[in-house]
Amino acid sequence: KFPYADLVKTNRARGRGDFEYELINTGAFDQDRYFDVFVEYAKATPDALFIQIKIHNRGPEPARLVVLPTLWFR
Repeated sequence: KFPYADLVKTNRARGRGDFEYELINTGAFDQDRYFDVFVEYAKATPDALFIQIKIHNRGPEPARLVVLPTLWFR
């Protein structure tokens, strides 16, 4: 479960002089069960865009991950 409510509540209670309460502070990574996602873009020509996506499971056992790459064009 993503700790969004905890992030909002804790950061709302902090003052300007306090450090921001980050995702790492919530304990979400305590068991080292997460994925690293690296995305690289390259443009060979004005009409050719290349994307390389590398995903690493940092957890101790195999886990399923569904990835849906999305491109935005202007």
